[in-house]
Amino acid sequence: METEQIEKMKKLIRKIKITKDNRQEIKDIKNLMKDEEYDEALEILQNLNIKGKLELKDDANDDEIDEESERNLDENEDDSYYDDEEQDGEFENIDDDEYDEFENIDDDEYDDEEEKKEESLYPEELSNPELEEAYISMLLVNPKAISMYYILYEDCYFENQELLNLYKSILFTEGEAYAPQIAKDNYNFAKENAETYNQKNILKEKGKSGNYDFEKTYVELMKLFAIRKSYLRSPIQETKNRIMDIMHYELYDKMTIQEVKDAIEQITATEKFKRAVLSNDITNFLITGESNLSNRISITISNIK
Repeated sequence: METEQIEKMKKLIRKIKITKDNRQEIKDIKNLMKDEEYDEALEILQNLNIKGKLELKDDANDDEIDEESERNLDENEDDSYYDDEEQDGEFENIDDDEYDEFENIDDDEYDDEEEKKEESLYPEELSNPELEEAYISMLLVNPKAISMYYILYEDCYFENQELLNLYKSILFTEGEAYAPQIAKDNYNFAKENAETYNQKNILKEKGKSGNYDFEKTYVELMKLFAIRKSYLRSPIQETKNRIMDIMHYELYDKMTIQEVKDAIEQITATEKFKRAVLSNDITNFLITGESNLSNRISITISNIK
């Protein structure tokens, strides 16, 4: 995409009103723009348009939004604007390496319970504290098992940070003599204190009394971690949802770790292919001004001044 077209797109995004209905997609667009995936960002923009989720700010045709006007509008429309650092400047003047400012779509603008839930790192569907505890408890009972059932740093996605700390503690204390070097690479040492000691004792007793299958628990945990990893790395909500849907496959319980990773790869590859096929048409559709952004918006990328 040409530089002029990119600048027009940045200016357009700056003028879109952020609402609860389009907030996630705008964030996805931001991530794609940051990664210079402009055609994919355009595809999401077009999808928003088709769904009728695009609306321009009241002063969208003004070249600049003065500070007082922005503040007054912000008081009346809590979910409509970016953070204060951006409101004083034009979006097209933000360099690619300064997109972190655009990233801060303030969560304080949204007060309802649904928005508060989004602050957690993973959705509830990807939460499984019992599985994480079972794995740690079995390692405490049998530290030698870490020689086989270890977690590489790049694949480690504990939701509970206390359990992550316990894993690192086992890695460098109880299991230190048994864990191969590759299992220790890139990890830092755990924070050791009285609370860590107490947690270990509690989970060790749980491991002794529990009827766990070490291999099955490890496989299920690594499958979950693979899904969490891909979920966090995907910038597009639709792809995130499809990745989570793997857990609902009829044969998910029988799938191996590699089969789950292959399913994830198939989803991401398919999504990339679909975006590649559509990107040129979408770019031409929006950039050449063949259509309005929506019936409610009288502005297109091609006629933004």
